[in-house]
Amino acid sequence: MSIEIIETILFKALRIVIILALFTPLIIGPFGLSFSEYPKALYFRVTTEIALVLWLALCLFSKEKYLPRFNLLSIAVALFLTAILLATVFGFNPKASFWGSIEMGGGVINYLHYFLLFFLSISAFQEREDWILLLRWAVGVAFLSTLAGFIQKLGVAGFYGVSLEAGRISGTLSNPVYFGAYMVLAIFLGAYLVIVEPKKDWKIFWAVITLLNFIA
Repeated sequence: MSIEIIETILFKALRIVIILALFTPLIIGPFGLSFSEYPKALYFRVTTEIALVLWLALCLFSKEKYLPRFNLLSIAVALFLTAILLATVFGFNPKASFWGSIEMGGGVINYLHYFLLFFLSISAFQEREDWILLLRWAVGVAFLSTLAGFIQKLGVAGFYGVSLEAGRISGTLSNPVYFGAYMVLAIFLGAYLVIVEPKKDWKIFWAVITLLNFIA
């Protein structure tokens, strides 16, 4: 097997693993106090770290080719992470701030993985069409969580969600508050996707998906 083929396989694998990381909101399981949140954190960290290993392997072939292109957005994200790290070090309980909690994960370690995924994404997806592809996956995954919410509302399945006595749904997240915040992000990403989507039929499709996410 030639070096070029190995590099191509690694690059495709990196992209696939990054896309798989977008499925984090759908990961649920009977673990932890809130059931669905810690498995998400564990899945996200593992997929992101696998992506890092693949990226490091690619850098052995061409470091310049796979280094990310930095811009104002990248600098802003890096400064935000720096502020979070400083707040952790000089905060009241640095250990708790770093590791988060067993029921949800969280902590700076999660923020480090978020930054890592961002860093790897701008390395593996550098063209406009690549980012439209990522947006499609992100909005599509959010819609699957919305479908889970509708199923909860109908009383068919709970997906480890909270009681529906108050009429609230949580989708594939264990808390309606988390689900609401996630839907806000999904709605704006969906609206942006409607704008940048080059195909008219797909624009209509994403508009409908975004409307359903808004209803959820």
